[in-house]
Amino acid sequence: MWTGSIGHVIELVRAASDTGVAATRAYQRIPYVLTAGWQSLLAEIESGNPVLVLQNLGLNWFPNWHYAVVKGIDIASNEIILHSGTTENYVTSLRTFERTWQRADKWAMVVLPADRVPASADALSYLKTVSYFENQGELDVVQAYQTAIVRWPTEVVLLVALGNVYYQRRQVADARSMYEKAVNVDGEYAPARNNLAQVLLESGELEDARIHAQIAVQSGGIHASQYQQTLQQIEQEQARQGGK
Repeated sequence: MWTGSIGHVIELVRAASDTGVAATRAYQRIPYVLTAGWQSLLAEIESGNPVLVLQNLGLNWFPNWHYAVVKGIDIASNEIILHSGTTENYVTSLRTFERTWQRADKWAMVVLPADRVPASADALSYLKTVSYFENQGELDVVQAYQTAIVRWPTEVVLLVALGNVYYQRRQVADARSMYEKAVNVDGEYAPARNNLAQVLLESGELEDARIHAQIAVQSGGIHASQYQQTLQQIEQEQARQGGK
């Protein structure tokens, strides 16, 4: 269940309305924009996550934009409960809400801590959201990726993404562990093979590095030239050591 206060969510609403989703970094929260309309909204509410929504209380040709937080939905009564403006428990019909939300293209967002994944999220969209914050400094992206991996343990892109964060921070052993897990999940995923080869090269395990690099090169793809460069570096190091 949601452990923060509605007042805290309202602060995030104000931050989002003032400076966009990047402002939520100061609150150690990940802003995730929902994409499936009612399906996403219902999933988040059922999971106890308040949802920030944008409404147009005016007309399409004369809009009156308004942020609110959805706190609950009563399907049986066809009602929705909002924190709207200064009103904490504003109850309106689902039909009325639908009209005002539709006029704002059904925009909605959840803002959750790094140890929670939105109920309606998919792995690739969540990866894209978290990766935006990797170099920002304010957010614990390691925690975010670790939590995502618990949710999607066989998504190699998440394993490699976390490995890359570890590598950038020079936590080489942790990076290697993530790349190895990714290879075990999908041995044909070239980025995992290439990055593991790079780590093995740096640790002096040249023959194992060469094997992984060769597999990456054989897989090809848009980064094939980078894989080839990794393989060449390994072979050059092998030649250098063999010539001693």
